[in-house]
Amino acid sequence: MNLLRLAAAAVIMVAASTSPLVLQAEDRPPSIRIGLPTVGVGGKPYIGGTVVATVHGKQLLEQVFGPLGIAIEWSLNKGAGPVVNEQLANHQVDFACYGDLAAIIGKGVGIRSKVLLAGGRGANIYLAVRADSPFHAFNDLLGKRLVVFKGTAIQLLASRLLAQRGLGEADFRSVVLDTTAAIPALLAGDVDAAWGVSTILEFVQRGDLRVVASSRDAPPAADQLRPTYANVLVVDEDFAARYPSIVQQVVTIFVREAAWASDEANRDEAFRLWARSGTPEAVYRQDFDGDTLASRNSPLLDPGFRAAFQASIDRAREFKLVRAPVDCATWIDDHFLDTSLRELSLVDHWAPTDALGHPLAVMHPAH
Repeated sequence: MNLLRLAAAAVIMVAASTSPLVLQAEDRPPSIRIGLPTVGVGGKPYIGGTVVATVHGKQLLEQVFGPLGIAIEWSLNKGAGPVVNEQLANHQVDFACYGDLAAIIGKGVGIRSKVLLAGGRGANIYLAVRADSPFHAFNDLLGKRLVVFKGTAIQLLASRLLAQRGLGEADFRSVVLDTTAAIPALLAGDVDAAWGVSTILEFVQRGDLRVVASSRDAPPAADQLRPTYANVLVVDEDFAARYPSIVQQVVTIFVREAAWASDEANRDEAFRLWARSGTPEAVYRQDFDGDTLASRNSPLLDPGFRAAFQASIDRAREFKLVRAPVDCATWIDDHFLDTSLRELSLVDHWAPTDALGHPLAVMHPAH
């Protein structure tokens, strides 16, 4: 690490240390509970691929809140977004970090939450077939058995990819399975293709599966943007109203770690940490290939994020996945994020994007 990086690290640590968490007794909840929509391979208690994974893996929340007598309770769920929404609705968790569609569905059914920051951006999905499959493109799969995990960001992103090509779910025989069940069904020949997240690449690298399409593919038209999905960190409104200083410190920890995870010098270390989930480093390398860490780990709720988020809300309404209006502007609460960016001297660390996803300014070089 060169002297400039060391100086930047020192600035971040000093900024964090100059804002100690001072709480009155009544401001201390017995625990902070965080719901996540995934679990490691074979039930391993680790996750990978996002800033929340590094916060969890490094036990950063535990280091800050443990000395205050506040327990950190992570809830890793195999049932993806729907289970997390159930936990939020029943006040079983205080925070959640999950895909945009699941969050939108939860808000649409009345869950009282606030979006605090982007917990990961530019995530991809992949459409895979067996390695010996005769299918090589979307048109080859028309009328075939196609797995999609409905009610998750995978469904929303898959629909956008199909729409760019003039296709929809009705052009296939949809089979609803979760991510864990999809790959065994595909390998057994019970279905013809399956949508999945980056973990599907492990089976591609083994030679068992083959990717025929993905959100990494260039859109068919020059004026179309490559669709991806984002994860969001949300907080229960009641918890935020009662413990604003706790929420602020949680956001600051996430933002500080987002800066670490955005530094290309930490790429290898981040992938090694994420591999504790049971997903090999090689999978993360392939999924992140061609992307900067800063573009994938920016926490900003900038115009590009908001436009994409609103587009997801509109698409969810179109599919009747949510029936009640969801107001993106009032749902997002960025004052915690803005405070953390100022306290950590990271206001200009990430380049904000415009409504089309293009950088509004040249990002400052890594310090």
